Amino acid sequence: MMGIINGRMREFKLDNEYPYNRTGPVRWIISHTVRYPLLPLLALLAAVVNNYAYSYIQVFIGRAFDLISKPPWESSALLAIALSAFAAAATQGGMGLIRNYANEFIAQRIERDGRDELYASLL
Repeated sequence: MMGIINGRMREFKLDNEYPYNRTGPVRWIISHTVRYPLLPLLALLAAVVNNYAYSYIQVFIGRAFDLISKPPWESSALLAIALSAFAAAATQGGMGLIRNYANEFIAQRIERDGRDELYASLL
């Protein structure tokens, strides 16, 4: 079955072949990434929440310092700040994992699709 792919005549063409942009390396990577739109969005959202939680850890430490620097402080208030700092740290860690996994899945899918594209071009 003859087919024209990216301006080139090929002897064989796969029926389910996805058309990638091969006009440059950046466009090629973007065309592979756009095929899976949720993973880049998940990675970006997780990175934003990760950085936000990381910055809030410093805020909670500052609030704890302000609390204990004034003599009549209650341990329940310090416990609330400590639990808030722990929650921010746990959120930061969880979002860091989600961000890293999303980036890893993007990389694996681009690698897999690139390999499939290479094999299809050999036909």
